[in-house]
Amino acid sequence: MSRLLFEDPFWLYVLLGLTEAGLLWSWHRRRDRSAARRLAGPPAAALLLLALSSLVTTDRERIRGRIDELAGHLTAGRTDDLAAGLADEFSLKLEGIALDRKTALGLLRSRLRPGTVQSIQLGKVDIEVRGDQADSTIQAHVVFGGARGEAFSGGM
Repeated sequence: MSRLLFEDPFWLYVLLGLTEAGLLWSWHRRRDRSAARRLAGPPAAALLLLALSSLVTTDRERIRGRIDELAGHLTAGRTDDLAAGLADEFSLKLEGIALDRKTALGLLRSRLRPGTVQSIQLGKVDIEVRGDQADSTIQAHVVFGGARGEAFSGGM
């Protein structure tokens, strides 16, 4: 329900628009005051929904922001900051090979220097929140640049 209200309220806006169209049609047929007053309901509800979705930051949105922050640490070559933000259960699948947190961080520390990562494109990000725990699965395309400008692309 929070996803519908705060993260993706598109269908609620469509429903409010259809409701407003029906109320407008009703007012046009009857032309009475009560029908005219009801016309203010859907726009007021849409403004309330807009305010709520702007003011409330959901767990998924906070996690997505944290993922973007971690990608920034990776791009800048700050492996210590990256390591501090990763859960103990972190795992990395690199070109079909599964790496645990310790192995993945060791690999990154041995290879990363500032400027090594040319770009990171985050693809599909799935976030599942259960109470105070959350799991996220991220598809990313990382382009590494070498000292002579050659690039290696890898997916995470």
